[in-house]
Amino acid sequence: QHEGWPLGIGGSWGAKAGIDTVMLSETALSGSGKEVKGEHVIDPASGKVAGSKAAWAIAPSAAVADGLSTAFMIMPPGDILKLCNRHVGIGALVVTGEGSILRSGIEAHA
Repeated sequence: QHEGWPLGIGGSWGAKAGIDTVMLSETALSGSGKEVKGEHVIDPASGKVAGSKAAWAIAPSAAVADGLSTAFMIMPPGDILKLCNRHVGIGALVVTGEGSILRSGIEAHA
């Protein structure tokens, strides 16, 4: 039986979060971060560089996942958790500026 498609969490952060692979079925995964392109995500409200180091989002569509992974780079952790809890099918894995890991709705796959 096929559970979905295995996708890796890029960079070293997935390993630190205890997630190297997630299984996707009828959903999408997107990631944003500073590791590859540097500090390129700007908070439009403050004009400052995003505070988080990396963020991944799971959502029902690729367009929504892409938008959320970028938004998660600038959103406060509490707001990310509220959004994930209020919307079915939305998940987040975020590495904050301090290096702590926030995770909601993204489960590790063995």
